[in-house]
Amino acid sequence: ERKEEAISYQQLERAAARIAQALVKKAVGYEHFVGICMDRSVEMIASMLAVLKVGAAYIPLDPTYPVERLDYMLEDAKPKVVIVNSESVPFTKYVDTLNVHTIPNEFYNQSASNIGQSAYMIYTSGSTGKPKGVVVEMTSLVNFIYAMQERFQLNDERKLLAVTTICFDISALELYVPLLHGATVVLAMKEQVQDPLQLAEIITKHQITIMRATPTLWQMLVAYSPQTLNGLHVLVGGEALSIQLATSLIEAGAIVHNMYGPTETTIWSTMMPIEKSLIQMPSLGKPITDTQLYVLDTMLQPVPAGIVGELYIAGEGVARGYHQRPILTAERFAANPYGAAGSRMYRTGDLVKWNEDGTLQYISRVD
Repeated sequence: ERKEEAISYQQLERAAARIAQALVKKAVGYEHFVGICMDRSVEMIASMLAVLKVGAAYIPLDPTYPVERLDYMLEDAKPKVVIVNSESVPFTKYVDTLNVHTIPNEFYNQSASNIGQSAYMIYTSGSTGKPKGVVVEMTSLVNFIYAMQERFQLNDERKLLAVTTICFDISALELYVPLLHGATVVLAMKEQVQDPLQLAEIITKHQITIMRATPTLWQMLVAYSPQTLNGLHVLVGGEALSIQLATSLIEAGAIVHNMYGPTETTIWSTMMPIEKSLIQMPSLGKPITDTQLYVLDTMLQPVPAGIVGELYIAGEGVARGYHQRPILTAERFAANPYGAAGSRMYRTGDLVKWNEDGTLQYISRVD
């Protein structure tokens, strides 16, 4: 059984600075990719912060992924180095590794981050072909963090339970938003996330105030331990929120927020607080800060409220594109005819319609 470990902001900063110094010694810097391949731990969080400190972008590599997938990602991204916390690595592709356990106590005390640099690259599932690396810039990440803090007002009295692997972009919300605003992050292990009773115990023990999960995970908690949801800020995303689940969450006393957004537009692009009076059909809500939504027909013309069209997303959240996939990037990240010159919009492939109150209703996928 894994022992609980608590770490202060000062200790986390020193751990990140130590790893950053080791990266500098390996000549890692602006626009380089750095892989992070380790289990969920304080070292993992410190490594993410260290990569951003030196102006590079991190690529999360789940050590439980099949070796073929990890090898493909390493071959495609060609990271300058991969940070690990074990002598053995779960991939066969040769790459320079940096073991956090062997780094000397030398500290990098400045930041090379630039608002226009890439912050991370997340690989898609590959369900429609080979996995694609989505490159997200610091500008987009900062805008998202600002929008989330604007909504949830995290502070030193708030505690967020992080349940998502860093291979999914939502982990950026779970880690950066609380850590930039003095809140406490409680990092749940994979085996704990898969057991609703263990998860409920963590929520109660640590007095968690906010948590993000898929409807599937919320359904498990509603079924096994609804009392733990009372007063909890419940953030739902990743799958469609059903009327039945929304009703169950609200009846358990949760404060429910429905979220939507593809990886290509930086985590979430819309949000909607779900209240009992609005529960007939949970909507995707309205755009977050500096985000524009367009519901267009096949001629890229806007459709009126109530008419189904395809959703296009523009604004600060639009990613740089797909790594080394210029044709696919040009296809999905189109010129925005409704924005400033040179701006782009992302074609989501989702069919939606505008409700009369200006919120967005999800219908289905184009395909």
